[in-house]
Amino acid sequence: MKLWILLQLSLGTLAFGAAEEFLWISDVHAEARSYAHSCSYYSNTETDLRLIFKSTPVEYGTRISVVFGWEGEDASTGRHFKWSEKNEKEMTARDSMTWQVDLNQVIARRSSPITFTGLNFVFKIQEPGKSPRYQGGQNPGDTYSARLAPLDEVSCVRPDEGLPVYRELVVQIDRTRN
Repeated sequence: MKLWILLQLSLGTLAFGAAEEFLWISDVHAEARSYAHSCSYYSNTETDLRLIFKSTPVEYGTRISVVFGWEGEDASTGRHFKWSEKNEKEMTARDSMTWQVDLNQVIARRSSPITFTGLNFVFKIQEPGKSPRYQGGQNPGDTYSARLAPLDEVSCVRPDEGLPVYRELVVQIDRTRN
C-alpha cells in the first residue's frame, strides 16, 4: 500500500513538472507599427515590433531570449519562406512576471522582390545551471507566429510627423505535425 501511494505521488509530481515546464508562459502579445519614410512608391517599409508575455516568477539569474525568423514571399520566384534571417535577442524583464523585446526590420525594400509578412518565434529560457529549453506553445516543437499588416495599410511618415501608434497583432501557435 505504501509503495502504491509513493508511486502515485511520484507520477503526479512528474506530470505536474512536465506541464509546468511548458505552460508557465501566458498572455503572449505582439504589437507592431509599419511605416515608410517617404510617400512615394520607391521607399523602404519598416516595422517596429514589440513582443510581450507574462510568466510565473522565475529563478534569479534566468535569462529569456526570443529566437525568431521572418516569414514572407519572394515575388520573383513565388517562393514562400518561414524563418528568414533567423536571429536571437535577449528579452528585458519589465517586472517580476512581464518580459519584453523590441525588434526593428525593413520588411520591404524598394529594389527587392522580397517582402516580410510576419514573424515566427519561440522563447529560449536559460535557467542557472540548466540546459536551455524552448517554448512556442504547449507542445514541444510548437512555434508562435504573428502576421504583419499588409503593405497597403502601411503609414507614410513625413519629416514633421511622429511615428504611427502600435497596433495589436494576432499571435497564433503553429502546431508541429508528427
